[in-house]
Amino acid sequence: MVAEGTIGIDTFAVYAVPITQEFVGAHGKKRIRVVLAFDPPVRRRRMDYLGVVMNFQMIRGKTLPEVIRAFEAVAPDEDADDAIPAPYNIQFEPKRRPMREAYRRDTSTLQVGCFEFERGAARYGDTYWLLVRSQRKWAPIDIERQDYAVAVTLEAFEDELYNSVSLRLQQRTRVRGRARV
Repeated sequence: MVAEGTIGIDTFAVYAVPITQEFVGAHGKKRIRVVLAFDPPVRRRRMDYLGVVMNFQMIRGKTLPEVIRAFEAVAPDEDADDAIPAPYNIQFEPKRRPMREAYRRDTSTLQVGCFEFERGAARYGDTYWLLVRSQRKWAPIDIERQDYAVAVTLEAFEDELYNSVSLRLQQRTRVRGRARV
């Protein structure tokens, strides 16, 4: 599943990710991989060089209105990690802000996160919500939008996984929200 577009600075976009029975019921490990790429204005020096930062989160077990309400309550300069707590907020590897590792996903313009599980996904429903958020750091005020692309991959050892997901994708849901200033 792939989406390309632009997002307003200090806003977020929500995408529906179909979690089918074929995916949940597949034997062995299952993976959800998310990739986010964007091209912000940059400075020449390394310290604080991104003018706009973006990140993603995946929420499960909540309705779309609950997700939108939770993230609309987060101010543009606040961290959105605590808007919805675990286990509803999926913890991807590598973590966004690891304590002792050199790579921090939030400081990159190409971000990859992977979530692995074996069972227990059925109790969170058949739709997960991918939230993509942008925040202004030092970018000039005349820059109001940020280009980006996001891709989601579901991996499992199941023959009918592709067909079941593509049928569900025929009815795409995309909602945009604006953070309060």
